[in-house]
Amino acid sequence: MALKTIVVHLTNDRDHATRMEVAKSLAEQHGAFLTALYITRSSDRLQHIAGRSVSPVFLEEAYESAKRHAAEVEQEFADYCEHRGIAHEWIVADDEYLDAMARHAHAADLLIVTRPTDQHLEDKLRTRLAEEVIVNSGLPVMVLPPGFENKGFENNWTPKRVLIAWKANKGAVRAVRDSLAILHRAETVLIGTVKPSAEDASSTLEIMQYLERQGIQFASIDLTEQHSVGETLLAMAAAHDCDLLIAGAYGRSRIREILFGGVTRHLLRHAAIPLLLSH
Repeated sequence: MALKTIVVHLTNDRDHATRMEVAKSLAEQHGAFLTALYITRSSDRLQHIAGRSVSPVFLEEAYESAKRHAAEVEQEFADYCEHRGIAHEWIVADDEYLDAMARHAHAADLLIVTRPTDQHLEDKLRTRLAEEVIVNSGLPVMVLPPGFENKGFENNWTPKRVLIAWKANKGAVRAVRDSLAILHRAETVLIGTVKPSAEDASSTLEIMQYLERQGIQFASIDLTEQHSVGETLLAMAAAHDCDLLIAGAYGRSRIREILFGGVTRHLLRHAAIPLLLSH
């Protein structure tokens, strides 16, 4: 699938600049239209105040600060896009995150977010932004780890070594199709299967043939499960110096993953590299 419309989520948090750089790099490489969706309702602020009494003065000051920051970032964003010839738009929303993203991202090819730091009790108990967006947006979502810094970033991030976590399910099929434009540009593509079943082995052959017809070169690796599938995939990504992991999200019931753990939740909590997830 071609990347022709990219939406990047921005807000007044410590990782907004990294998300913007990744989005600008991908938009420039793929000739994509870039939408910056700046949400003035700070996720960090909500983590601190959720369930607690907060003065109206505090909320008003936080909102005004976010608006000032949005204006500053908008100028930087517009200057870069105009200099590089990237078609773009800037949207400011003071709304719930999921509502804002649902309203503005439904006609995009990719949505870029950062996973929460998981530092606060409220964030551990509530359903998190990245998980909700993956399940409900209908889009492939690129999830950056907090504090992500790419080696040799220099305003030109592109995944060069990509690991596909393959499983015979709908999410993995969508993830591969959703990432074709990125796979075409990668220098190395690895297909990893953990303890493949007979069905997985058959589907792996089919997906290999599919990628061959797409003109994508790859290597296939069967992995022996370590402590868990998620840990095995992350260990493989690290061992092969991968800079992007592509996977289907929530191959089993999300409730089961919440209660008992699962691959998607492990990746979202522990990945040190960007993820591209489809549901």
